[in-house]
Amino acid sequence: MLTARDLFEGLVGRRTGIIRDLALAETIDGDAPLVHAGVEIANAHPSLGGEHLRAGGAGLTRDDAIVSAICEGVERYAASSHPPHDHLGAIFGCRRSLGARALDPASFARFSDRQRALPSFPFARATDDTHLRWVEGVDLATGEPRLVPAFAVHLPYLPARGEPAIDGGISTGLACARSAPEAIARATREIIERDALALLFLRGEPPARVDAREVDAIARDLLPPRDRVSVFDVTTDVGVPVIFVLCVGEGPRGQLVSVGAACDPDPERALRKAAMEASQDRVYVRLLVEDDPAWKPHADFSNVVDFSRHARLYSADPVLARRGLFDWIDRGPTVTLARSRAKTLTFGGAAVDLTPPWAAALGLHVARVVVPELVPLHGNHLLRYEGHPRLGASPLWPYPHPMP
Repeated sequence: MLTARDLFEGLVGRRTGIIRDLALAETIDGDAPLVHAGVEIANAHPSLGGEHLRAGGAGLTRDDAIVSAICEGVERYAASSHPPHDHLGAIFGCRRSLGARALDPASFARFSDRQRALPSFPFARATDDTHLRWVEGVDLATGEPRLVPAFAVHLPYLPARGEPAIDGGISTGLACARSAPEAIARATREIIERDALALLFLRGEPPARVDAREVDAIARDLLPPRDRVSVFDVTTDVGVPVIFVLCVGEGPRGQLVSVGAACDPDPERALRKAAMEASQDRVYVRLLVEDDPAWKPHADFSNVVDFSRHARLYSADPVLARRGLFDWIDRGPTVTLARSRAKTLTFGGAAVDLTPPWAAALGLHVARVVVPELVPLHGNHLLRYEGHPRLGASPLWPYPHPMP
């Protein structure tokens, strides 16, 4: 069994480690009884300059939190690492010339015509004739070879010379696990979860609320003890349970709004995982507010440009929190956790093995899964995927999501 010590000794080191630093975050009165760890990742990408990516994890024990944080860091490092564009074996071309094994690049980055017409819109539209870099993967259903656009695999992605920028990149669909099948399964579940959240917050339609007595029986030990907790079943037509947890409490500088979500075939496991994520988010949001207490969103939310801004948005302004979140989300019916779900949507997709040799030597596997039929969750509020066909023609909810 891989332990926290194994991972620490194999990966952590300020001069040569994949993980440059690891620290435990302090909790305060009002936080859930969990341990929180954060890591700083070595710089693996030229576009980052002197910036170092960070990741975090939480658990009931110190070892669980450290393993979670390090594995999160490994997947982020693996996604940001890719060979030079001119390395031997690099695949560069258009889908028309590469044939049917190449996924349709137009099925990614589903921005609307309205967005693309804006003078400030930063991305080109991909077609079958757009020359792109591609990464080898396998079909999720058949295992047959597939080519996936590199911009949908690596994060961040630096386009090759002559390659247009198609999208800004997202972390959805990345996972690190102790086997390749489990990494693919986790990444796929995250995509299903994020699709459900994108539909929830782009539509602004009240979801079903899970009975509070059931929540207490299953996950009270993982939740902030004095926060007001609401739990929602946001499962979609994909049919795999997705649970969303919303916590509202008080921190040193006022209101704290924290959230968590999870997808799992077992709804009780999904609820416990979402509860732990919400408690982890509470600590994260509190630290974000402490670091920059004066930050406020612009009226058009044009400065809500990454997930950290989304995460702290509704803690910055209680009036905005009521208008953008509280006034609508809690109006749905109350339900119990369903053990069986209706599945009316099937989807395709591909998986890419991003496992570096040093990770494989430790028994870790990193996978990137892409499913263009499902809606990704955006980090920049002005770059929501408003043209995705799953959203239909209904007006979109104008307020940002609260996900970290």
